[in-house]
Amino acid sequence: MLRNGWPEPSETAGRNAAKRPAGLVRNTQFGELDCLELRNTEVGDAGVAEIASRLKLTTLDLGGTLISDNALEYLAEMKSLSFLWLGGTEITDAGLGQLRKLSLLKELNLRSTSITDTALTFLENMTELEQLDLTYTEITDAGLDYIKHSLPNCSISM
Repeated sequence: MLRNGWPEPSETAGRNAAKRPAGLVRNTQFGELDCLELRNTEVGDAGVAEIASRLKLTTLDLGGTLISDNALEYLAEMKSLSFLWLGGTEITDAGLGQLRKLSLLKELNLRSTSITDTALTFLENMTELEQLDLTYTEITDAGLDYIKHSLPNCSISM
């Protein structure tokens, strides 16, 4: 049985059994969603492209998925995003600049990614950020001081 287009939990063998790479958004009822958690699934760049083209989300959790910098281009078009979790993905400094377009973003999780101090130049003007998780990244103490100065109203975890 489907609930909002997804199998009921009893139909899956475990928490992440219903993994959805491409062909992710099939049910027209998904247009009503504003929050989607895909943490630790096999969703990749193509899945994010499909999500971005069909859904108007405010919250998206892609932590531990297979996305790369290519997915950030699609995420940047999701202008209504306020909460975005990208921890444990393969994103890099090079792709992070795409997220500057997300002017409503309040929380960004980059935990356990390979971003460095270079990425901070893309984040420094995201003044709506209230929470930023940089735990287990390659950010240095100098980089942390820099971003704290640039975003004084943001709670930064490191």
